[in-house]
Amino acid sequence: MSDEVSGPNFTGETGSKDVHAGGTVYWDFQAISGAPKAELSFSVTTDAEDAPEWNVTLYDSVGNELWENYRSKNSVTVDFPGKTAKILKLEIICPKGARYGDAVTSRCTSPPTPARRPPCSPPSPGSPS
Repeated sequence: MSDEVSGPNFTGETGSKDVHAGGTVYWDFQAISGAPKAELSFSVTTDAEDAPEWNVTLYDSVGNELWENYRSKNSVTVDFPGKTAKILKLEIICPKGARYGDAVTSRCTSPPTPARRPPCSPPSPGSPS
C-alpha cells in the first residue's frame, strides 16, 4: 500500500445551522479520494474575541473521533481504504455560555495534491550534466 496522500472531493451537507446554548448540530458528508490517505485541515473561528470556546469534532461513520479542535494540530490524515466514499460527520457543540447571536465558522479543507514527478535518475554516461 502506498503512503501517497491526496486531496479528497467532498459532497453532502453544507451551510449554516442555528443552535441554542448547550445544543449540538451535525453535518453529514462524504469524501472520496484517489489515494489511500488524505489530509484534512480545519479552521474554527468565532465572531467575537471574548466568545466562549465551541467544541468542533470530526467523526467517521462508526463514531470514532478523528479530530477535535482542542488538539494542537489543525489537521488530520484520514485513511481511505478502497475506492468507495468515506462517510464523515462534523459535530459542533455550542457552549452553555454562548450569547444570542454568537457564531462559529468551521471549515474543512484539503490542500491541493502536488503533481507527481518521476523519480530522479543519474545522468547517463556521455550526457551533459
